[in-house]
Amino acid sequence: MPVFVLTHYAEETTALFRNDNNGFFSDNRWAAKVAVSGLGLVGWGTAFLDFDNDGNDDLFITDGHLVDNIQLLRDTASYAQKNQLFINKSGTFGQVLYSPESIVGRGVAYGDFDNDGNADILVTNNNQQSILYRNTWAGRNHWITIQLVGTKSNRDGIGSKVIIVTGGKTRIKQSNGGGSYLSASDHRLHFGLVNSSIIDQLVVHWPSGTTDQFRDVPGDQFIRIEEHGGMTRLESAMM
Repeated sequence: MPVFVLTHYAEETTALFRNDNNGFFSDNRWAAKVAVSGLGLVGWGTAFLDFDNDGNDDLFITDGHLVDNIQLLRDTASYAQKNQLFINKSGTFGQVLYSPESIVGRGVAYGDFDNDGNADILVTNNNQQSILYRNTWAGRNHWITIQLVGTKSNRDGIGSKVIIVTGGKTRIKQSNGGGSYLSASDHRLHFGLVNSSIIDQLVVHWPSGTTDQFRDVPGDQFIRIEEHGGMTRLESAMM
């Protein structure tokens, strides 16, 4: 079910809204358990990414107060704060991991910068160096990363909807041109495939209104799909 998230100021809760498919969104922050942590934090950039390739997009939020001398005004608050990674277990973010360091976070971008099949995170900070969090998760879940190339549609395939069916489950992602706060992420679409090494069906709906379909696509690879031009396995992951 499509959702969107809103970060918050101190003493407020992160909001997560679920698309009810009837023109309305429901406030799902408490049921999804994203509102149970971080009351003293000030949230900025966000990212939905499947860091462990289990088929569920996890939620990363970077935090940092707006007031640089907030500790003089409130001894329980701090300017530099910890980032949060909410682990998605079938729509519920009950487990939260915090970064070991405290920073003044602002922007968040994500992508597989080292092309190892795991999504990584870049955080920009206020008056501090940026931080690159390299994903070193060592699990064995399968994955696939897709680069779209439009011909009749725009070159980057922005606005395309990709549907994959594997292991009896259907997953949908849309290629977006924007990103989070002051950030733009990797345009490639990354899917965690859990224990399925083969995608039964892969469908691309292009902005032009055309559709490409593929069957029995092997996982654990980088592929390029050109609008009505077929699929290419990339021997080198660098794009």
